[in-house]
Amino acid sequence: MLTLVEDEAKIEECLKKYLQETKVLDWKYENAIREILDLGFQSYEVETDLKKLGGMYKSLIQHVKDEHWETYSKDENQKITHIIEHMDFLSTAAPIKKLLKEKKYQIEYKQSLENTVLDAREEEEYKKKKKAEEKRFDKLSPTKKFAHLAKYYGEDGVLDLNTANIPRRFSKQLRSMKAKCNIVLQPLVTLEEREMLLDISKCQNTAGVEKLLTTWYSKYDFMPNCRFIRFALAAGLEIWNSKALTKKGHGEDWFRMHLYSNVWDKAFFDDDEFETKRSECFSQVMKVLKEIDGDTRLQRLDFILRDLNTDNDVMTAEEKPTLKGVKADIKKGEQLKKNTLYLWSKQVKSNVLMEELEAISCQWQGTKLTIYGSRLLSSDLILTYKKGTFHIPVSVRHLSEFSKLLMAVISLKRIVKLNYTKFTLILEEKYKNEIENLVFDEEFLNEVSFISNSTDSNNGEAETDEDEKNNDDFVETTLAKIKNLKMDEKGLKKFSDWEDLLLHDRTKRRRI
Repeated sequence: MLTLVEDEAKIEECLKKYLQETKVLDWKYENAIREILDLGFQSYEVETDLKKLGGMYKSLIQHVKDEHWETYSKDENQKITHIIEHMDFLSTAAPIKKLLKEKKYQIEYKQSLENTVLDAREEEEYKKKKKAEEKRFDKLSPTKKFAHLAKYYGEDGVLDLNTANIPRRFSKQLRSMKAKCNIVLQPLVTLEEREMLLDISKCQNTAGVEKLLTTWYSKYDFMPNCRFIRFALAAGLEIWNSKALTKKGHGEDWFRMHLYSNVWDKAFFDDDEFETKRSECFSQVMKVLKEIDGDTRLQRLDFILRDLNTDNDVMTAEEKPTLKGVKADIKKGEQLKKNTLYLWSKQVKSNVLMEELEAISCQWQGTKLTIYGSRLLSSDLILTYKKGTFHIPVSVRHLSEFSKLLMAVISLKRIVKLNYTKFTLILEEKYKNEIENLVFDEEFLNEVSFISNSTDSNNGEAETDEDEKNNDDFVETTLAKIKNLKMDEKGLKKFSDWEDLLLHDRTKRRRI
């Protein structure tokens, strides 16, 4: 393919050759253009190219006139003169334009056919590869299964379980995959907390709640989460008695002051490792990215749970009084989780270890709390999902729903803390490894990797193999520690502990 931008000299040589090999009286500009079209000339801007070609042709004929005027016949000189005088009109004449446009269409049509054939081949290869991989689907780990679904049924490498169009043949597997990866939020409470939540759910009216609160406030040895449950119920009773939740029109600040501060913020107050940031605070994740790329836009958030030691964001939340603006908040939360996973992966540097980590964000919409999570499946695949939805009831007649919300908040607090503990454990193990090997890993800070210019290739390969072996050992050791990681609190119960719960309930009934 020839263009005037890259092949002007070659095109000019072709026109010059045409003029030399053709008799003057037989010169036709149309034939000269056909010569360069046959060589593969392609016009992108027809009008501009025609003027440029006309100027080139005119210049060549002027050169011929200057050299051979004396030797040419009267008719030949007359034709040369006419061409030079009228070249501007000749070069943009309708037949010439049509010639270039037809050639352009032919080339584009041919390219379109080639692309269609190529796309068909790629599609066929894609289907074959997909079919071959799905034959091995049952043998994959849950994370690898999600990675497969993200690759073939996700959008731009992201598998959103809330919106993805996953074939029904995977529906049975999805349930066990979600369970093994802890996609859905599951209760994680102590027996004492469970007792209090059960007591709340059994209350039928204001009198029952007041009696329960009187009993609780007579005790002074409550653990932090139990004090939170007691406080949230007392605050809830006040708002239910006012019937304020049955009225419409409350703004974001009203919900934050009268609801979220009592059933959400209060849950995190007693933790000496984390702090809560409130009301339009900047995301620490975006601050770090801005240091790397100055064009990064900082994000403001309504709520951030932040680690006091590293100043990292552990969990974020956005708040809206109504449905308006929620979609944009969710999109912002997804992007933040994606950026969080990206930064963690730059520090962790292991897909195997990253499978153990989860980025979490929350969305308040009036009295509804929705919890979202994201995981990095591989360097270019992400899984996003909804962990659960919970509600604050608008009246005292629905206390089971309120009890469920409090259990979700307490469980989420523990899961978020455990998740971040995994991340810090990985970093601590990494730092120990650096101390042991007397090396600092600065790639995360500099975003630059240096390659040795040694000519001893065999030595370099040996070092690489040794590095990979050391890294595999590090990942295996760290992964084992993560699997054995347990909560600091004793007596935590979940659904799998149903036998303990059953025995506890039976023993309690006998005492009564």
